[in-house]
Amino acid sequence: MASCLSTLDVFLQQLSPVVSSMVVKDRHKEDLKTKEIGMIDAVANILGIEDVSKVGDCVSLVDLGMDSLMAAEIRQTLQSKFDWALSVEKIRALSFGQLSEHEKICKRPGEVGDQPVEGV
Repeated sequence: MASCLSTLDVFLQQLSPVVSSMVVKDRHKEDLKTKEIGMIDAVANILGIEDVSKVGDCVSLVDLGMDSLMAAEIRQTLQSKFDWALSVEKIRALSFGQLSEHEKICKRPGEVGDQPVEGV
């Protein structure tokens, strides 16, 4: 720990700025394994739901026990794996019925995948 702090101290005392960089994952090279998992299964997995058929289509994710950390993970998953960006408020109001409807829209050939779903 002391060596980390001393190294950090060296960087912080430099006159030039300290910067960082990162490599962004190429979305086009996603492995097939993540493409096989559907939107509904991905969200159900985050919520810990084993059988989605037992969940009502109109029940919001909040009513199913979604907390703020789950909401952040669902938001990140929908955006990164399915190219669907939603605000936290919209995710709180989201239901499996709306996820199913959006998934059907995305699978229709010739249509834009990020069309809004009614009620979201």
